[in-house]
Amino acid sequence: MKKTALLLLFLIAIVFKSNAHKDISVYEKYGNVKVYLRTGFNYSDIEKIKIIGKLSEKLCAKLTFKDTLFVEYIQDYVDNYSKDIYKFENNTNWSFRNGLDSISNSDSITSGISLRIIADKINISNVLSLVEYAITHQNDLSKKLMFQNVIDRWSYNEQEKEIKLKAIPDDLLAQIFTYKSVLLQEIISLPIYIKTEEFIGIQTYWKNDKFTFEYKFHDEPLEKLFEIEDYFYSINLNNESMLIFISQNQFYYIKPSDDNNSKLLEVKCTTYVPFTAYNIFRDKIVLYNGRNDPTEDFYILLKDKRKIISKFE
Repeated sequence: MKKTALLLLFLIAIVFKSNAHKDISVYEKYGNVKVYLRTGFNYSDIEKIKIIGKLSEKLCAKLTFKDTLFVEYIQDYVDNYSKDIYKFENNTNWSFRNGLDSISNSDSITSGISLRIIADKINISNVLSLVEYAITHQNDLSKKLMFQNVIDRWSYNEQEKEIKLKAIPDDLLAQIFTYKSVLLQEIISLPIYIKTEEFIGIQTYWKNDKFTFEYKFHDEPLEKLFEIEDYFYSINLNNESMLIFISQNQFYYIKPSDDNNSKLLEVKCTTYVPFTAYNIFRDKIVLYNGRNDPTEDFYILLKDKRKIISKFE
């Protein structure tokens, strides 16, 4: 096992070293709703922003809001800022581009509503609550903002600086997040599929603040494998198995007809970069994340035993 692990570590490290990192941008349009996300890797927030876009379109229709709604989300995946930032604007041309400074994408001033977010992660129903609040308070959104001090660690010289900007105050945010209107409860009860399969595979949907993973096998009844309120990212291994990470260091290994899908597994991750999984053995999965140090973050999962072993065990 030790020799095999050393060989795999060497080969995989070469692949990692050859790949330069570049942020991911997602832009989608759903009717009069536009959503934008910038993030570092294939985190679950990519799916979240798309769900927000689809359900925001339904909210706009129910509230007869026909102008443009723009939801912009910059995921602070490297913890550049001292707190999460949420703000409203009545100009859909403005956006966060470089740190906390908002810039205009056009010289013209447009109507509509913008909801701008910089956060480590988002909750779908909370953002939808903000969308509903913004539509129903469209005429006085600017009055809801207050100056806040935010520590910015974004600059390349690694020197912290304090920035003062207007954002939604914490007490108002908590009030908006807590209240769920009858309309919003109706909207979030609609299942939104993230991944579907035509014949065989694990498919995923979101409904009522929960992600559900189910197994489809042709025309047989669907098998519910796993359900969770939130997750960090997932890795499809094949048609019948998946890893679901709920944090940098914790994950589940799920597959059909298995009573151990709810067993939480733990590893040590020294970076924000997601693991890469190599399903190259019948009974083992290799997990690697050595972007910072090729000798770190290398594990082998024994599938049947649900046991994690380190690279040199």
